[in-house]
Amino acid sequence: MDRTLYLAQGVAAGILFGTASIFIRMLPRMDAFSLGFLRLVLASILMLIVAAIFYKDRLGEAVKHYGWRLIILGTFLGFHFVFFIIAVKTTSIVNATTLVNTTPAFALAMAWSLNKIKPARINIIGLAITVAGITAMNLSTVATTPSNLVGDLSALAGAIFWAAYLTSGVGVRARVHPIAATPSLYMVSALVLALSGLLVGGGLILPQTNEIPPIIALVFLPTVMGHTLQFSSLKGLKPYETSTLALLEPVAASALALIVFGEAPAPILYLSAAVVIFGIYLVVR
Repeated sequence: MDRTLYLAQGVAAGILFGTASIFIRMLPRMDAFSLGFLRLVLASILMLIVAAIFYKDRLGEAVKHYGWRLIILGTFLGFHFVFFIIAVKTTSIVNATTLVNTTPAFALAMAWSLNKIKPARINIIGLAITVAGITAMNLSTVATTPSNLVGDLSALAGAIFWAAYLTSGVGVRARVHPIAATPSLYMVSALVLALSGLLVGGGLILPQTNEIPPIIALVFLPTVMGHTLQFSSLKGLKPYETSTLALLEPVAASALALIVFGEAPAPILYLSAAVVIFGIYLVVR
């Protein structure tokens, strides 16, 4: 398949990730662990139904031949969510989102150290520009107090687990259809979230009737569509390219916040967004 298709999948995934914060804002009563668990369980069930109807043979082959690798990938993805949630709870949201967006740097380092890729200098420059643009978006509100240290380290751990998920997922994606792989990935991730939530003493909060529409949207757009497209793009993109395209999330989220909530971003965000997009272009060119 043409590389352009996988680039389009990565771009679409990054934009769809940006819808998550909009729907989460509509669910103030629900805690992060409950939301994460529900969105992954429901996404897993939905993808299982689709796979059972349209990809039954591939679903069986994926579980039979790649079951353990899917469990490992699902665990990596689950811990990404866990540590990001912990970061959001224990440091500023700005710190958490900025640090977790260092994922491309970790993905590049992992793939490079494993001799899987040797990026061109222009790709490395583009990655540095992109990370700088993301940092500049939030520079004025980044908190550096010692009390944020645990949260900041948790955000970095979330970035490392996401990078490990993408780097390890390349081999699986090369052989397994994404719709056959994602039911297992999402269910394992949901179990990791559930166990982690129990360990920190939180119970599962069930949604009320008026909360069902934004939850369905949260399940379908950033999870089923976004994460499945991101996993699919690994067949034609390098892990650091895929994770760099995910940095479109804050750009998309800011644009949607303006449209949905009337929240006008600070002027620096427009320049930062342009820097991010230019950096992404250099990474994937």
